Amino acid sequence: MSIEFGSDDIEHEHTVVRLDGTDLPIELFRSRHTDTGAAIIMGAEAFSPNTFIRRVCSRLAAAGHTIVLPDYFRGEGPTDPDNYDDLASAHDAIEALDFRRAAFDLVAAARLARSFDDVDPDRVLAWGYCTGGTLA
Repeated sequence: MSIEFGSDDIEHEHTVVRLDGTDLPIELFRSRHTDTGAAIIMGAEAFSPNTFIRRVCSRLAAAGHTIVLPDYFRGEGPTDPDNYDDLASAHDAIEALDFRRAAFDLVAAARLARSFDDVDPDRVLAWGYCTGGTLA
């Protein structure tokens, strides 16, 4: 499916990785036309995957990179991830976040990226904002 705020050239799909007996939701962003062989594991900010981070992922995919966006909040992040005025909800989500597990979630996302035929396993990096920057 095409991402609603991106180009028709960007594939956006949702998948789930089974990790330590739990499901890790992941979003994948890829260009249909260009490919650098590189993958970026994107760590979302404290508000969890939202429109901002998906736009960043879409732009990076348009540049030819495979982007893997894990939801290390596992659906338990802020109730409205696009509401930057709701700092209390973001704070509560961060307080409840198991940072060790979240770091392993990024590692699992990197392993997934390395398994793709069009990704050079030596060209996988982590990038993040806010909480995702800490984890990256």
